[in-house]
This record gives sequence, structure tokens and C-alpha cells, in this order.
Amino acid sequence: MEFTLPKALENGEYLLLGEHIGIHENHPIMTAEDTIEMSHPPLFVIEPTSHHTYTFIFLHGLGSNGETFGQELLETGICSDGRRLTDIFPGARFIFPTAKRRRSNAFGRAKLTQWFNVASLENPWRRPSTQIKGLSESSKGIFNLINEEALKIPRGNIIIGGLSHGCAMALSCLLAFDSPLGGFIGMSGWLPFHFTKLSNPTSNTTSITTPVYLGHGDADEKIKYSFGETASTTLESIGYEVTWKVYEAQGHWYKVPDEIDDIVDFVRNRVGWELGDI
Repeated sequence: MEFTLPKALENGEYLLLGEHIGIHENHPIMTAEDTIEMSHPPLFVIEPTSHHTYTFIFLHGLGSNGETFGQELLETGICSDGRRLTDIFPGARFIFPTAKRRRSNAFGRAKLTQWFNVASLENPWRRPSTQIKGLSESSKGIFNLINEEALKIPRGNIIIGGLSHGCAMALSCLLAFDSPLGGFIGMSGWLPFHFTKLSNPTSNTTSITTPVYLGHGDADEKIKYSFGETASTTLESIGYEVTWKVYEAQGHWYKVPDEIDDIVDFVRNRVGWELGDI
């Protein structure tokens, strides 16, 4: 089954600062046909060193790109035992897409690589209508990428996530999936919309059973950790099971090795993937 937007979004059940906005009215809902025709974003890919069993899809932050983020995460994201993610998951394919260059209201209309427009990082829910076009366009490419991976491995063996702005984009995709993935990993991010509910949420019609990890530094100077906490409580109120971690004295990045340890523990114990030998 390919991912399409569920009835929740067709009915416009995103609550944006107290105002209902029907996403379908100005931005057509993606269909299975659309995902076949749409190409995915440019990719930076690290292939598995053993038989391909799992796939991680990580989205970069504002102004970055897939290669820069991917290289840094896989080089500096080291566990307390000294291993990198590629060592721990030798059967995993690591995919880092690059967002399209778009005008950013938060940076004086400068053109940046971004998944969707943001009016303000201090208040990422400001002027939410400016975000919809980018979210709609970017989600199509990301859904298409997931559908391509699902032809090679089961959807339960795919994890999506991201850092900062990429985490926000990935969370929007998670809420739009009509069936579960293996897991979600979000770092230093936020939820673009105040999501109220899903129509009759079940494991058959939504991603509700996808295990979620969200981590945030309490000294984050760019995206307040309270934004990540709000995302966590919102997802829990819908019915997701969320692992929420706060890292003391950590700024706007992942904490090494603590957060990498927690992510590996999440994948092993909550997602249920097997780890490579030490």
C-alpha cells in the first residue's frame, strides 16, 4: 500500500492558532498516482555494509543539505562505546534528502534550502498559512521516497526523522501517513501545526502505532525545548507512544554521546531492530 493523505487532512482537521484551514482547498491532496509521477528530492545515500534490511530517512535543518547533515551525523554521532550508527546498523541504508530552495520569511525573504516557509523561529506557529505550500510539495517527494524504499523492504523496517526544521517536516509527514512505519526519530524540532485529532485513529488508517522518539536540549537557543515538549504532549494526546528526552545544557544540536545512546536504545527496544555485533 502506498502512502496517501488520510481523511483527517482531507477534512481540514489541522487546527492552526484556533483557525481551521482546509489544506485540500488550495493545495490538492496527494494520491497514489501523484507519488508515482513525483520524483523525490536529491539524495545523499550511505549504502549498507551488509544485506539491506533497514532504512533511515533523515531530513536536514534550515539552510543545510542532505550531504552536509548526513556526513556530520554519521561521523560525529558516536555512542558512548565509540561506535557510529553505521557500525551499529550495518544492514541499514541511510538516506538524507535535500530540500528545495525557497524564500524564507524568517530570514528577510532570502532563498534557503528549506522544506517549507517559516515566518519566525521564535514563534514557528506564526502565519501558518505560509507553511502549507512547502509542506504539501515536500511531503509528496518524501512520500515517494518512502514508497520506493517500501518496494525493497517492509514499511516496518523504515524509520523517518530529522533535525530542527527537518524534524518539523518529518512530523507533518508522520501525521499524514495512512499506515505505520517502523519508527520516528526527531531532534530539536517542533510540530508545525497544533494538530487536534485524527478521524477515528486506528492502526489500519493512520500511523498511530509508530513509536516516536523526540529529543531536545534545554539550552537550545534557536528552537525552545518547550516547542519539542509541546510536540511530544500533542502526539501523546492523539495516541502515539512517545519517548521524550531532555538534555541538560545542550544547545541546538544532538548531544553526543547521550542522545545517540538514547536513539540506539529506542531503535533496539521500542522499534525492535537488531543491532550489529560489537
